[in-house]
Amino acid sequence: MYDSTVKTINYDEIRVRYRQQRRGIISHIITYNLVGRSLHKYVSTQTSKLIKKEDQTSFIEDVMEDLKEIDGDRIVGFGITKDQLKNWLDLNQANQRENP
Repeated sequence: MYDSTVKTINYDEIRVRYRQQRRGIISHIITYNLVGRSLHKYVSTQTSKLIKKEDQTSFIEDVMEDLKEIDGDRIVGFGITKDQLKNWLDLNQANQRENP
């Protein structure tokens, strides 16, 4: 029964297991305004240091999804301000326009 319940609620074990690491990485990215190559390099470097090899691909997908979806309502627990988030979102959007 447990397995079917987990599948039904679409439980993401990697997301839950590495929540602290994911939040730390995202917080650093936004605090230090990392975008583009520096963002991807940081995520890759930290992932290889902190996450078990077999979980790394899923973990990176979770981080990138969170960064794509982040907004002012989702920053609780990240240790960042709405102003920091707005600044990072503006930089990230500008980077994406310059480097599609």
